[in-house]
Amino acid sequence: SIGYVLALFHLPLALLLALSLSNPIGALNVIVSEHFLRVLGRSLLLASATTAASLILTYPVAYYIAIHSRRKVALFVAVITPMWVSYLLRAYSVYNALSLVDALLGTSTLNSLTGAFIGMVYEYYPYMFLPLYTSLMRIRRSMLDAAYSLGATPGRTFLHVVFPMSLPGVVAGTILVFLMSMTEFVVPAMLGGVEAYTIGNYIWDLYFKSFDWYRGSVVSLLVSLMSVAVVVMVVRRLRVLP
Repeated sequence: SIGYVLALFHLPLALLLALSLSNPIGALNVIVSEHFLRVLGRSLLLASATTAASLILTYPVAYYIAIHSRRKVALFVAVITPMWVSYLLRAYSVYNALSLVDALLGTSTLNSLTGAFIGMVYEYYPYMFLPLYTSLMRIRRSMLDAAYSLGATPGRTFLHVVFPMSLPGVVAGTILVFLMSMTEFVVPAMLGGVEAYTIGNYIWDLYFKSFDWYRGSVVSLLVSLMSVAVVVMVVRRLRVLP
């Protein structure tokens, strides 16, 4: 089993690292290039917006289902149903929906950053919902009633009881959605076009269009290191995950 893990996970990473470090000067030129920095900034913006929107949209839903709803199973299944459908089918469904909206309203949502943003939120909101729901399920209704009986308002109860107990789910969901959004390339390519050209599209083009494995390895390694740094920083800062 150890050999299996080494062969499938660590060996490719080792090869990626070796190829990236074979030319340090060239790697530095890739990293500081204007095109790379522009694409990286766009990817960070899109990933951050997707993560924030997923949290804002799913938190009230997860809170209601976990604490107040009497039909938890039915509503839970309804929320995560899109996860049971093929990833590409979900992307095409958003494409068709946005095409219809553009035709009826005369807008230009497709082939824009807005289209990519909408598609990515739809693709990744279940990954925010699941850890949030799990954390909120730990909160018993009696805990809220106790806070109310002690004179706490609904707002103070949320800030001092509900949100602190749901913080592990917030952090886990944020990490999942941000990391997946950061390297997404299918949805931006389908729904965003040139305007939503992201780091995932850049890496894909380097490997499979330019066949520039060296530059592709440099960019891939840098994005991987940035992702690990974000996870470590968030976990150590908040100290909410084991």
